[in-house]
Amino acid sequence: MTTSPPLGLSDNRLDNMYTPVFPMYLFQGMHGTLHLGGCTTLVRQQLPIEQERLQPLPQYLRRFCCRWDGGADSLFFNETLC
Repeated sequence: MTTSPPLGLSDNRLDNMYTPVFPMYLFQGMHGTLHLGGCTTLVRQQLPIEQERLQPLPQYLRRFCCRWDGGADSLFFNETLC
């Protein structure tokens, strides 16, 4: 038995019910840097979000965690993934 979505909606998937006005995307780079995409401004305060001030690691610790010889410098990656 198939029932229709509540409230008389023809399709109740989240993508169809909500579209963000100021979408912001946060990506984690392989070397430990966080990257922002989309809206990079605190909208209500009209202040830019400075990507460098957002970084949890200092620049000297941001490096690629895997070695090309098959070893790994990170606990997250093992030899089979690198």
